[in-house]
Amino acid sequence: MTAGDAAVEVPRAAAVGHAGQGQCVEEVQLAVEQGPVRRVAVGPSIGLRVLESNDELLDERRELLVKRRQVLVDLLREHFPDWRFTTPGGGLSLWVDLGARLGPALAQAAGRRGVRIYSGGRFGEDGTLDNHIRVPYVADEESLSEGCKRLAEAWGEVCARRVDRSGGRAEAPAERAGRSAGAPT
Repeated sequence: MTAGDAAVEVPRAAAVGHAGQGQCVEEVQLAVEQGPVRRVAVGPSIGLRVLESNDELLDERRELLVKRRQVLVDLLREHFPDWRFTTPGGGLSLWVDLGARLGPALAQAAGRRGVRIYSGGRFGEDGTLDNHIRVPYVADEESLSEGCKRLAEAWGEVCARRVDRSGGRAEAPAERAGRSAGAPT
């Protein structure tokens, strides 16, 4: 950062707020309003403080994500004991093996309940990963909890449809996966 001011464009709604703590807030000056975007002049001292505190900010974000990841891991183990996953060392989501090729159906059912997860098939070819879902853990703990409750409802719907189509008792996805690990379901 040089001695000159840096300017960033932000949506008008985001321009009102604070850019830091204490006196940093006073150094933010709203400049020329240009339609739906405002140009915010950021004083060099703010820019330098942000750059200097980058490691601290990253550490705080990392701690927050580790906590949220653990919340999601605990919730998934509670609500879905048959699902398999490895707790990742980083990233922003869990990669969950459902034990059956139900990822697309579950993603759709969850979406109808306002929960956005992604079927593993979006990340592979020819449905090879349809037995997986990707579940992000970037939301706050309350949202993760509510999301898991809704996901459980969606999972119940998907499993009930499997029973209806089979005309009787459908195997649990884990049973089916254990019987023929490499065979499509």
